[in-house]
Amino acid sequence: VIINTGGGIIGGDQSHLSFEAGPRSHVILTTQAAEKVYRAQSQDKLDQAQINVDLILRADACLEWLPQETILFQGSSLKRNLNVHMEALSSLTLLETTLFGRLAMGETDVQCDFRDRWRIYRQGALIFADDIRLQTKDSHILDRKAAGSGTRAMATLLYVAKDSEQRCEAVRAHLHLQACQWGVSAWNGFLLIRLVSAQPDLLRRSIVDLLRHMRGCEAPRVWN
Repeated sequence: VIINTGGGIIGGDQSHLSFEAGPRSHVILTTQAAEKVYRAQSQDKLDQAQINVDLILRADACLEWLPQETILFQGSSLKRNLNVHMEALSSLTLLETTLFGRLAMGETDVQCDFRDRWRIYRQGALIFADDIRLQTKDSHILDRKAAGSGTRAMATLLYVAKDSEQRCEAVRAHLHLQACQWGVSAWNGFLLIRLVSAQPDLLRRSIVDLLRHMRGCEAPRVWN
């Protein structure tokens, strides 16, 4: 399924997407192009854009959430909520990639307000929670060692399946060949991968290669 979000999000916009993968189904969700988040009128909550995504996986379902990049323009403000409810034996792949500014347009020191919240439930129990908040009021904050050390693009990939923990070492060995920085952890029945890079094109290539490795086939066609 290719999601067409209309080409861009401005301050105050609210988007709510909900998808359900039925029993024993295999659903792949992606976007037609990168999502652009434009400048907000202010950093007030009323001018904050919101994207809410709800995913439901029935028994033995497989769902892959593989949208293309979200690009935060100078002065943008975005709050993104991702909620997943899984039934027994279902499997999940979640990917979100965020770019800070349009490097080709000279936006290398983007000031924005970005909040990303993930909650994953299996059979009603919370198994994974993740919150990212980056409020870049100060120029060059992304150049600081504790805030990315020059990062201009980052990605998080979460894989929840019966073989997730067993795949950890193979994924680490594969990522050693990539140019971006990365970290991989596996516990509690899931595999978590984070990638960052100063060059968005390098990060994208690493993600495409990682998806090929993990899925055993190419990334969705629109990614090419």
